[in-house]
Amino acid sequence: QHAHGCALGARWLAKRCGYLTIADQAYFGGLLHDIGKFVLLAAMQTIAGEKDLNKNFSEALVREVISTLHVEQGLRLFDEWHLPEVYRAAVLEHHAEELETQDIMLAMVKLANRGCRKIGLGLDKNPDMALPTTAEAQFLGIDEIALAEFEIMLEDRFFCPRVVTVGEA
Repeated sequence: QHAHGCALGARWLAKRCGYLTIADQAYFGGLLHDIGKFVLLAAMQTIAGEKDLNKNFSEALVREVISTLHVEQGLRLFDEWHLPEVYRAAVLEHHAEELETQDIMLAMVKLANRGCRKIGLGLDKNPDMALPTTAEAQFLGIDEIALAEFEIMLEDRFFCPRVVTVGEA
């Protein structure tokens, strides 16, 4: 859900900030940014075998492995799969404190990642984060109202029950 939230969020930000031509790229950047977590979770699940992952590994161990190794493993998979270079920064730099480049797509992925963490979507929650004060929001020139709409969009998408009408099923 976190990766999907980052993908939807990055695309939403791209459209809202007027970068329609890279909205789909931003979506895929959001999907791929944490690809190393999937590799690590799959490896730990393989080691656990048929047993529940939590019975073989403590939550603290799983979190430590993921937080320290997911970028490295994500880059490894990135190279093995020969993914387009446009996504490398999203995999490599999505946790960097500062926005060190003028990469618009990376800024959107990082801001979407922060937004997901703010609303509690993912392993690392940070409800006190002030999105308007982030380097990414300032770089993109997105205001507080738009960021509030961004949070509402994510919350509605992931935390509100959806009613499916007959025509949608």
